[in-house]
Amino acid sequence: MSNSTPPTHTITDCPAFDATIGLDWADQRHAICIRHRDNGARELITLAHEPAEFQAWITQLRSRHAGGRIALAVEHGRSAVLYALLEHQDFITVFPVPPQAIHAYRQAVRTTSGAKSDPADAELIEDYLHRHGDALRPWCQQDDTTRLLQGLTERRRHLVDERTRLTNTMLADLKLAYPVVTAIFDQLGSPAALAFLRRWPTLQSLLKASRQTLRKFFIAQHWRNNQSLETKLDLIAEARPLVTDTVIIQLADTGIQNCAARLRALLPLIDSLEEQISAAYARHPSSAIFDTLPGAGRALAPRLAALFGTDKDRWPDARSLQVFTGIAPCTQQSGKTRVVSKRWACPHFLRQTLHEFARLSTVKCAWAKAHVEAQRQRGKSYHTAVRSLAFKWLRILWRMWHDHLPYCEATFTAAQKHRGLPA
Repeated sequence: MSNSTPPTHTITDCPAFDATIGLDWADQRHAICIRHRDNGARELITLAHEPAEFQAWITQLRSRHAGGRIALAVEHGRSAVLYALLEHQDFITVFPVPPQAIHAYRQAVRTTSGAKSDPADAELIEDYLHRHGDALRPWCQQDDTTRLLQGLTERRRHLVDERTRLTNTMLADLKLAYPVVTAIFDQLGSPAALAFLRRWPTLQSLLKASRQTLRKFFIAQHWRNNQSLETKLDLIAEARPLVTDTVIIQLADTGIQNCAARLRALLPLIDSLEEQISAAYARHPSSAIFDTLPGAGRALAPRLAALFGTDKDRWPDARSLQVFTGIAPCTQQSGKTRVVSKRWACPHFLRQTLHEFARLSTVKCAWAKAHVEAQRQRGKSYHTAVRSLAFKWLRILWRMWHDHLPYCEATFTAAQKHRGLPA
């Protein structure tokens, strides 16, 4: 489930609330401030992070405000108490509050003291909800398939980033003690490279292997290019370490094996997540739409489907998506000074998804490539040009998703021609 979904209604659109609550969650105890509408009084309580105590408090709230609704504000975060609250949306409306907003509010209303405590923060969160609730948006629960798809794709991204980090760390040690491996394998994190390092963990062990043994290994790894294979075998025969310091070599060998072992454990986890993503994506109603996108592929099409979801009221227009995901630039103007910059306050994973898709679309989409080249000719940096392309893509993606239509480049170019724009 995403904690970054903006619905279309604010607190003023909801029926009157019987109470407003500010909750400051923690690992052990949660501080709660409740303001009851009937008497306006505020009450402070603390709850232990125990299921029985939490459920007893929910039951008490439900009994006291039978038939009514409660507005509850809580800071953003993947907290168990937040997910537990979402199970009671029949009478509790949850309003996620950005931590930086509470920090700024604390500085604004407590100018004479820098004191901070959980009960005081609970009061502060409740006061922010009470006074500025119109600026907050209630949490919108998405369908199960979308929530599962978003969670799986985020976790896969974390594992892929970890694979990249381990590969780069191993590369530094290989350059010191085992440089021939970097010449043999283009992808150090591939199963073939890891099998090679398991069989010959050091350069010394590799130099003891016969040419015929090495040839059999590479053939078993489906290396069919005989000319390339003989070149690799010649490189191994002439291999020498970059340094001869035995201490440095021993430390590098240890680092290589540590990284290789962790990579071998990581690859099956990534494969398992990709299988789960594929199964969840096949069940998603928008999968047939995003499969038609040029450059999306197996990795990005599910991420785009998870971004959009299935609720048509979630994104009322393309502009809401462009701003929320950080693709739209941020303009700061004061007097005669006007600065347009990258938008930082956004869910970075979603912005990364759109940025990567826009970049890859230039490989298979002529107009996308032309757009980036035109931006570059105007003096824009490469990533600024790609974000500009993503901004353009989002209007197309929103229309496809909203009208449930597959991508058709002819339709796009015809629209550009009709508007007098270069296709």
